[in-house]
Amino acid sequence: AGPARAAMSLRRKREDDLDDDPRHKATAKDDDDDDDGSEDDSDSGDDDDSLSEDDDSLSEDDEDDLEDEPPLVRAVQAKIDEVTREIMADGGTLFMLGDVACADLAVREKNPSLVTAKALLEVPHLLVDKVVAKGCGPLLKRLRTCSGDFGNTSTGNALLLGHLIPGMKRVQAAIKSSKWQEALGPLLAMSMFTYEDDYHINDNEVHMETTKFKGYFNGYSKAWKALLARSDEELGLLGSCRPHLIDMLTSLQGEMQSSLDELYDHMSIKLDFGLKP
Repeated sequence: AGPARAAMSLRRKREDDLDDDPRHKATAKDDDDDDDGSEDDSDSGDDDDSLSEDDDSLSEDDEDDLEDEPPLVRAVQAKIDEVTREIMADGGTLFMLGDVACADLAVREKNPSLVTAKALLEVPHLLVDKVVAKGCGPLLKRLRTCSGDFGNTSTGNALLLGHLIPGMKRVQAAIKSSKWQEALGPLLAMSMFTYEDDYHINDNEVHMETTKFKGYFNGYSKAWKALLARSDEELGLLGSCRPHLIDMLTSLQGEMQSSLDELYDHMSIKLDFGLKP
């Protein structure tokens, strides 16, 4: 995400009726459970999430969205962009992990100057170096685009087969090569996306391929355990943002585990990101 989107709230509000959607009880194939999270060479859909892709500018759709906003909202967003660039002037890319309260206050008070660096950095956030941002931003954008405004079975399939499972394979390959920052970028994108929208876990047909499905989630645990054991410098985490990352992952692990227990209890998938109390 470029500066104009970097400081926007990560966790999107879901539709009010999302929790009322029917949940699918899993009926898995009786295949042998090779569930160690290792790479699977079976067909996993299109894999176009290259880590070398760069995307630091607003898309035409983003620009159109801003044009549709009232002038005050556009002014506040412009102030967020300006302050975000100031924060990132010494290097790094900013990703927000919570609602930007100062932006809401600025709109209510009709005063964009209420958006300051101090106020933005009070919001849970991540500040990461260029390698991590390059692996995270474009993939996060593609996941959100694929998800659209609502979830359904085909969307869940497309997210898992076309982006998430291939993404986990790249994370595993980077970890195997001790390329910690190249591993962190896509894993962050996948985790931040699932933190804001986990409907693909609830509605998909991939669960019927037990080995692939379990391998993906077990890979999640192994990957985070491996990366959280590295230093901030090795991971490309800037400032003092690790506590924010741990808080997000604690919430994410709990929410993912709840969904997995509810829908796929017979698979006995147990997440463990290696989080320290």
